[in-house]
Amino acid sequence: MKRFALLLGAALVLIVVSLFLERTYVAEGTSACAALGDPTLARCYKEVLARTALHVAGGVFIVLLLHWSRPILRVRVQIALVLVVIAYFFIQEFYLHPLRYAQPFFKSVIDFFAWTIPVTVYGLIQLTGSAHRRR
Repeated sequence: MKRFALLLGAALVLIVVSLFLERTYVAEGTSACAALGDPTLARCYKEVLARTALHVAGGVFIVLLLHWSRPILRVRVQIALVLVVIAYFFIQEFYLHPLRYAQPFFKSVIDFFAWTIPVTVYGLIQLTGSAHRRR
């Protein structure tokens, strides 16, 4: 029960962080660095690095949530959750954000990989680990 409470608390933190990121998208839309394809990208590299670092941190946080849920969920359920998370980020970065924030395609690619690389690595570790456990 204690682990479930921790997972619930961590999920709430993730929701708060995503609301914070949502506000940064709205604020970013007015900045000079909003368009990644802009020639001013050389001046905006700090903003791009900061956003990418936040996305990677979010991916690592999701991995921690999945890892903490190991005693509660089976490996197949965790792998299914990894696939659902990747599908969600695909829809978010390539459909929702371009539609809502006019996010350029290149920025969507960077954000998608920043979110999904930690989750994909964890999913592959779980998949190969479960294959070794069956032997």
